[in-house]
Amino acid sequence: AQDELHVTAFPAGLTGRVDASLDVLHRPSFMWTYAMAGGLDGSGVATDLVEWGDSSGFFAGTLQAISLPSPRAHHRSVGVEEQSWVIGGEDAGGAPLATVDRLFLNADGTVQAEAGPAMAHPRTRFTATFLKATREILVVGGTGDGDSPATAELLASDGTSWRPAGRLAQGREGHSATELPDGRVVIIGGFAGGQAVSSTEIWHPDTATFLPAANMSAGRGWIALALVVFASWRVWRLLLGAYLFGLASILHLVAQGLGLAIPSSLLAMLPYVATIV
Repeated sequence: AQDELHVTAFPAGLTGRVDASLDVLHRPSFMWTYAMAGGLDGSGVATDLVEWGDSSGFFAGTLQAISLPSPRAHHRSVGVEEQSWVIGGEDAGGAPLATVDRLFLNADGTVQAEAGPAMAHPRTRFTATFLKATREILVVGGTGDGDSPATAELLASDGTSWRPAGRLAQGREGHSATELPDGRVVIIGGFAGGQAVSSTEIWHPDTATFLPAANMSAGRGWIALALVVFASWRVWRLLLGAYLFGLASILHLVAQGLGLAIPSSLLAMLPYVATIV
């Protein structure tokens, strides 16, 4: 439902922009359509420009232009089949936005833009993750108002409304979000108050809550030292040890995903026990 797009060369006719979004819109009866939206223009000001073209014309420089309802840059976009949600970001004055725009394919294959439902909180430097099971979009953290860094919101699958999706234990911006096969979403790192955040939290879709997971750096130096001792300057032992310690480190996540009734704190101890053994 969501397309991952890797672009190695842009068409000559494309207007130069920074921090624009690029999505693929498609339906079975049409070729893929590429749409580049928003971003900073040559003067460093957020623009409402959308340039689009089909899979043959876009990279040949045959482009058409429309306007977003709201100029924006530093936003996030999520492409879902024949539409793209252009979410948040900053306006032309640099203020965080709560507004959302939708790009979609008309019956004749042209692209149109319209305003969508606004979020409860303005956000920039946040994450937007498409949830495959429910076809919703999860937005987490970011910079905006006082509640933006620690809150999450869900865009309904029909695109008509947002609802709260829990609070982070540690507010953050500039982090990463990755959906796991079981539908949970891992929130890693980022910044809070200008300081790097090493904590990790996992969003659970059944309860719309965030639960803490192991920090990125907590105790990892001890494990790395134990790995060096275990390897004894032998490459094969280094590889074997890395796999063993890595397996021990993720067992608590695997157990949670399988629904095993084993305390996560006990499983989280395993990599450190392994270093002693």
